[in-house]
Amino acid sequence: MSNIRIAIKPKYPTRRATDKVLFNEGNFLDVIDEYSDRHILSILDTAHVAIINDTTGKYYPVNKDNYKEQFALAVAGETPTVDADEKFGVKKMENFITASTSEAAKKIQDCAIYNGILTGQLFKVTDFKKIGDEKIDKNGFWMMFEYDKTGAEAEGYSNAHILDESEELVDGTNYVYFGTDDDYLNSAFFGIDSTLTVNGESGDNLAIFENTLIGKVLIDTDDLPKCMLNGIQYDELSMAIAAASSGDVIEIYKSIIVPKTIIINSGKNVVLKLVRGVTVTINGYFMVTNGSLTILGEGTVKEATPYFAPVILKNTDKNISADVYIGSDITLWGWAGLMFDGKSVNLKARCYGHVIGNNDGSDDGAGVYCNGNVLQASMTFVGSTEGTVGSGMYLAGNINTIINNSIVEGTSNGIELRAGSVYIYNSKVISNDTGEPSMTPNGNGTTAANVAFAVAQHTTKKNIDVIIDNCTLTGSAAFMEGNPQKNPEATKQTTITIENGTTLNGKVLTLDPENDCKNFIYDARCAEEPDEKYLAKGYKTEKNFTGTFEVVKE
Repeated sequence: MSNIRIAIKPKYPTRRATDKVLFNEGNFLDVIDEYSDRHILSILDTAHVAIINDTTGKYYPVNKDNYKEQFALAVAGETPTVDADEKFGVKKMENFITASTSEAAKKIQDCAIYNGILTGQLFKVTDFKKIGDEKIDKNGFWMMFEYDKTGAEAEGYSNAHILDESEELVDGTNYVYFGTDDDYLNSAFFGIDSTLTVNGESGDNLAIFENTLIGKVLIDTDDLPKCMLNGIQYDELSMAIAAASSGDVIEIYKSIIVPKTIIINSGKNVVLKLVRGVTVTINGYFMVTNGSLTILGEGTVKEATPYFAPVILKNTDKNISADVYIGSDITLWGWAGLMFDGKSVNLKARCYGHVIGNNDGSDDGAGVYCNGNVLQASMTFVGSTEGTVGSGMYLAGNINTIINNSIVEGTSNGIELRAGSVYIYNSKVISNDTGEPSMTPNGNGTTAANVAFAVAQHTTKKNIDVIIDNCTLTGSAAFMEGNPQKNPEATKQTTITIENGTTLNGKVLTLDPENDCKNFIYDARCAEEPDEKYLAKGYKTEKNFTGTFEVVKE
């Protein structure tokens, strides 16, 4: 479900709504994001709850009899049908304070503020002049935070300032100083003092932000190590990986060159955290055969020269597994960004980042490449392949793929599927080449060209299952199915469903007139009218006023 903002006014002290105790403090509200109507039901035991409509700014109180239907209306983007209560309560001051995520803030912090709790880490400033911010005028631990002064004043708050300081908070970026002592940082709290005026009556109001921050050395100094593991400095990443226990986080503070391939084959969970956009360039690749590789933080992992991929999964033993997790601010760059290889089983990847395939001097690569001899793999992809030369994804092995809220883009093809399954929803698939769509036989690589989503069974003759749900496909051909290898059972082994308002910006084609797939478009918007043989039984096309075509039920 979608996240919906709700207001909570506790009847009694409760922890059911958040990760801290909420007290019944008169008419004060806590505001949280809520993903589940069932959670609202549990909160109603100890608190009054109202759904917040962000368009109107009004509060809609719910109870155990109507919470479910009202939450469903909010998820659908509709206004609740219960009566609004504009006097439901006053938002606490802490609702107008958030941690800064600006580029300047990244120099000194990696932290968050939620529901009055500070979490994360601050970096100790040892040379404040290097920060380049006139507000940071001495060494020690600093935090930048954002204050929504306009919103706070609309709620009745004024004269807001950091506790024991006289300077009033500005609208936007503000600064709090936690001193130079690491131990003090771990015990200090952050307070905002203000005046609250409600119904013409004014009084002092104090918001306290509980502190769970930890301190780290400043990351802007020139003498920082390349890698840090449990407080120990390492110049070689391979040495840090060898010393790490499973699950230990290796922080990489400087861009580094890894001289040779690193193989993870001992069952260990290797965790790398890239700090502030660093680049890890490897002469070879990270290969996971037994264990897992997790890459977090912000930065790039790349092949020194595009040839294979910076991260490869390969495992031929059914009794072990190879897993990869790529964080949302990580870029993988190589001939492929992420590769599944070998006669492999038990491969699993979760990619939330950006993968880029390039040309190795002879052949175009792919953002994600799954070799045709892979026997069993799975991938969850919530990221992008923007900038890829070749195919955004080339999936030739027996891989089960789920793609959600992604951009899959290639210069030639968005996705070429030759075996396995793809369930893709709420995503864009793009071919940037404007040439004529085509397919040519190939037992060792791509067959399609100039297609957003291409289906072409491999020489391995494995089943293909496709569901395209609420997506946008753009290319000379938006969707194309063919049988370039002339596999006699290809159609029987291929299942295709295009549904739920998918937009097809380009042709819909099948290239084997004697043995092609039919009846697979259930609900779609088409820039070009598709042949009726592609429409699901009981569906037709209707031309609308924009000149495009809707596939609808007869």
